[in-house]
Amino acid sequence: MKLVLCLFLCLQISCSSDARKVMAPNDEDKPIPSQMPTEPIPEIPDDQKDSSYFYFAEQEEAILTDLNSLDEASRKNSRYLLCSDQLNAFGKKNSDVCKLGVSKLLNSISNERQLISGKEVGAEGSIVRFDLRDIGLSSKDWRLIENLDPFKFRSETVRGKTIRFLTQSVRPFMFANNAAEVMLVKAYYKLQNIPDTLDLFEAQIGVDAQRDFDQRDVGLILIGMNESVITSNRQHRLMRRLEGFDGAYWCTYDTNDKNIEPILINGQFVNQKNLLEAPFPVEVRSNKTFVSDAGECIYTKPNGMLGFALFAADGSRADFAPTNIVQDTGSAGRGLSGTIQNARSCFRCHAGGFVPARDSVAAQIQQSTGFNAADKQKARLFFKGPDAGLAAIRNDNAAYLKVMLNLGIFDASEDPINAIVDRLRLEQNAKQVAATLGISEEELLVGLRSSTGATSIMGSLLQPSGTVNFQQLIDGLPVLIVDMNLFKDDE
Repeated sequence: MKLVLCLFLCLQISCSSDARKVMAPNDEDKPIPSQMPTEPIPEIPDDQKDSSYFYFAEQEEAILTDLNSLDEASRKNSRYLLCSDQLNAFGKKNSDVCKLGVSKLLNSISNERQLISGKEVGAEGSIVRFDLRDIGLSSKDWRLIENLDPFKFRSETVRGKTIRFLTQSVRPFMFANNAAEVMLVKAYYKLQNIPDTLDLFEAQIGVDAQRDFDQRDVGLILIGMNESVITSNRQHRLMRRLEGFDGAYWCTYDTNDKNIEPILINGQFVNQKNLLEAPFPVEVRSNKTFVSDAGECIYTKPNGMLGFALFAADGSRADFAPTNIVQDTGSAGRGLSGTIQNARSCFRCHAGGFVPARDSVAAQIQQSTGFNAADKQKARLFFKGPDAGLAAIRNDNAAYLKVMLNLGIFDASEDPINAIVDRLRLEQNAKQVAATLGISEEELLVGLRSSTGATSIMGSLLQPSGTVNFQQLIDGLPVLIVDMNLFKDDE
């Protein structure tokens, strides 16, 4: 059976010569149609008109119908994120969670002040349409996103060509999990316009740390911890709160697991990676300055959502944090990578906003004979005690949770974004793969058995309870699509 969608997975394939044939260089970027296709749109086959399953032909029809209800400018700025694979594989409940994830994803990426709500179309509203203009993105930004799509999803049917013409986009619709992977990892810094250095970043969001320390800004607070649950080997962690243009801004000072030589300060040898000996950031203007190896920053965006950035010790922007400094313990507990990758990992730990932290060093500074009166006074000014730090975090979280409620997210303890990005990173069974392709599980297995090339890569799906990983999908699906002659209009 042929479907009415052409799906190209144009990634580098190394596992099979058959796959390499699929990936001819000229296949990568066919142009957007220069005019509306004139071929008649074929009827959806009767065996795909199944109310319990949302085939790709039906998905294209839903998108095309929706586009035809819009004006020309809106069509060109309309893009679609698909939760239909979740609907087909798991049902409405998972599709609804996926749509919440899409809502949070789009508003987290948005550079605008207003929260947006996407338009739900298709079966159970499992396709979400949004307007690029509503989240401050351009068609150029979308080209970046679509070019980084792991599946390079594109239709060559008459419906698909028509959709591409109306939107003037090569890939106007993507699976929600693919979009999240791109928007929150590969393209995040670009889409958020985050500069290359910490100094430039803070200036952009309205933070002047030295000014705030010198002026004893009321929103400034330090929290010091003898250990942190996400730091490697539970090293010391210093946290700093300031305020930017749009609200709270928290950064950490984290250390790796390497020791440094103590230095002589005022007749005492001081370990600058030990908060009980050197507790201050450089802006305090103390000679007992804490030495960090990396930092994680969370800032409030204009619409009240949170943004994330990682920085190395020299202030340069980083894509991930070394695991000998901090670890994504939540993902590791689910069998995923424990490396903190901006910004995907951040949504795991900060589903409900800022993680409560209690200062544990301020009182010890006051009791220590290693600090003079001036440093003890500075500690009182900036650390302010454990209750003050917890209160600041509670207030910041209260503001964030109001935003979550406006998005319809009533349980912020489990981030719906994780539900969609985890699906992409976890093993998938035959039912899930079939749902992605928009064909029945039975049809997938029949086609797989007849494809020697695809079986060599994805043959584990033929076994009871067999699964494949993401790389196997990338390598095997192009071969399977060609061998099964899928996703083309019937001739």
